[in-house]
Amino acid sequence: MLRSMKDLENCAIAATDGVIGKEKDFLFDDLAWVIRYFVVETGSWLSSRQV
Repeated sequence: MLRSMKDLENCAIAATDGVIGKEKDFLFDDLAWVIRYFVVETGSWLSSRQV
């Protein structure tokens, strides 16, 4: 199923102890049609970094 990258942006990323951040940027492989990497903005976890 194909989805828009806009639909995936700001999705919550969760760990075993709760939500740690939201997705912000993506690196898309246009040959394989997959997302290879994405950036998570951690918010208050890890002093608000992008990892």
